[in-house]
Amino acid sequence: MPIALTRKDNESVGLFLRRFNEKVKKNKIPEKVKSWLHYDKPKGKRVRRKQALRKIQGRKRYDFLKKIGKIKSTR
Repeated sequence: MPIALTRKDNESVGLFLRRFNEKVKKNKIPEKVKSWLHYDKPKGKRVRRKQALRKIQGRKRYDFLKKIGKIKSTR
């Protein structure tokens, strides 16, 4: 929905711009544009599975190193 404003008689440019900016903020246009700019495409099933397996392997490796004393417990 485009914003259509006309400058009133004897209205300064500054007041007109302020009125325009208020209208833009009221319609939440900046938030909509930011949400479009930072859209991340959902990851595929294969990529999610690969990340989960890597996480599991890393956790197993960490537990093993902790068990043999290479990593000190922080708790």
